[in-house]
Amino acid sequence: MDDELLLQYSFDYQKAKPNCFASRIEVKKVVSLDADVAVGK
Repeated sequence: MDDELLLQYSFDYQKAKPNCFASRIEVKKVVSLDADVAVGK
């Protein structure tokens, strides 16, 4: 098996199925601020 990444992948959306586990995933967002923004100057 070749482990190299391809430059482009083709995905057949006609064969795609809904993710039945998506409702179980907790979405957490992390925001990083530069020091000058975090200080509030």
